[in-house]
Amino acid sequence: MSCRVRSGVTSLVRIRKISTAMIAVALSLIALLVSACGSGSRVAAPSNDNEIPVEVVIVEVTTEPEATRERNLFVPEPTSTPERSAIVVETSTRLVLSTPDPESTPTPPDPTRREPTSNFTVHDLDVEPLVGSVFETLLSKMPDNEVTRAYTRMGDVAGVIDALGLSPLAQDESGEEILNIRARLDTDDFYPPWWQWPIEARDYVGSYNWYPDLAFNGNSVEQFAHSNSQFRFFGGERPFTSYDVALGDFSGSATLAAIAACDCEQPEIREYSGVEYYAWGEGDGIGELRERHKRPMFDHIGRGPHLLVLDGEAYYSIRDGVIDEHVDVIQGKKSSLADVEDIVIAVQLVSSLGLTSEIVVRDFGFTLKQTFEGFRGQESEEEIVGGVPLLLPMELVATSVGYDGNRMFTGLAILHDSSSSAEENVERLLARFEVAVSTSYLAKPERTWAYLTDRIEIQTSDRFLIARLYFTERRTARLLEFSNNLLVQEDQNDGRRRND
Repeated sequence: MSCRVRSGVTSLVRIRKISTAMIAVALSLIALLVSACGSGSRVAAPSNDNEIPVEVVIVEVTTEPEATRERNLFVPEPTSTPERSAIVVETSTRLVLSTPDPESTPTPPDPTRREPTSNFTVHDLDVEPLVGSVFETLLSKMPDNEVTRAYTRMGDVAGVIDALGLSPLAQDESGEEILNIRARLDTDDFYPPWWQWPIEARDYVGSYNWYPDLAFNGNSVEQFAHSNSQFRFFGGERPFTSYDVALGDFSGSATLAAIAACDCEQPEIREYSGVEYYAWGEGDGIGELRERHKRPMFDHIGRGPHLLVLDGEAYYSIRDGVIDEHVDVIQGKKSSLADVEDIVIAVQLVSSLGLTSEIVVRDFGFTLKQTFEGFRGQESEEEIVGGVPLLLPMELVATSVGYDGNRMFTGLAILHDSSSSAEENVERLLARFEVAVSTSYLAKPERTWAYLTDRIEIQTSDRFLIARLYFTERRTARLLEFSNNLLVQEDQNDGRRRND
């Protein structure tokens, strides 16, 4: 006897014969409880005020053989159909989304199956780069250097809020309200990437008004970008360099007036290339716990910020020299990530796959040695390889968190040194899904990546491999942002990609 549940909602179905004796015991316990409460006591009826809408839950009870009892929606039905019983729980009305732009959210094509596959289906994908998204604007704010190329994460808060038909949060709305909104969304755990800027001050999220002395707070952020040199593969660098940029409801004059009126430590006013900005602390990336969460914007380990606020833009770091780099980019004296054609195309490709919440671009961490170090020795090299060929070398990878109006997905764009490498990596990637045992904590022991995946849409375009990946578990769309044994290349050279 096996149970297959088609829903992210946990369901308990117990089918048992209950003996007369057990019923008698249960009735006795109820009688004792009523007697103990007395006539003056009341048990409150359940309230539905805080109920979270759930999806249709269908539980199928089958006599399916033990060998096929796994999360596989595509196992062919046996010749003799087993007896089934179904329990259906009605759902509340689903959130109605804005009508998607057909160009940015293409209709999935008819399925075209590739080999090898067993636990997921593979479909041809046909997308063109989406030009002019807010993610390109964010690229233009980030200096082009080794740190930002290694790892840059970007989020579109306002775009997701608008697409989901929500209202932007006011500055006086707290983190608790954000949690309530997320709990009410019936979007397969797809929600705006709140709380992400500045990443080093994230502990303020539970406060009612995060930065009352600066004339802005986290709710002011519409888009953000973050890079840091402590990204998982940089190991022991202490302290690290970080870059944090936000676009949104910012005003340089309002922040200047708010700081002047603040009964808190006043900043040093620094000037670089004709632009003034604020500096608290030494800018050495080292904090003092006694200054933890000190006003106006010290972080969770007492590091003071260096802060530049312009109209519609804000720049933050905990290290000297970073704001200077941003000023050079603003003034056109230094190139940005938007000047790197390959990165721009990668971002355009993953943006084209559908409504996009977050994008991560990185060019580092894919060799076997780097991946092993990223796991902190928790997985052996043999387990990472997984008994199947590694991918051909990759120049850079862009991943995204997207939503198609029904399910979350992971967007993927991989740049190679040639179109032939991109073509070959299609089959190698599918083989790794099929054979490699996932190192994700979400997978049960000895489960392959196929266990976590039920649909893959994939194509190549010149040197790029592009894919839309649907994972079977909720909250797994961010898996490929971190150390994983899926995107591992066969090049054993630990060297970094450098500028020519």
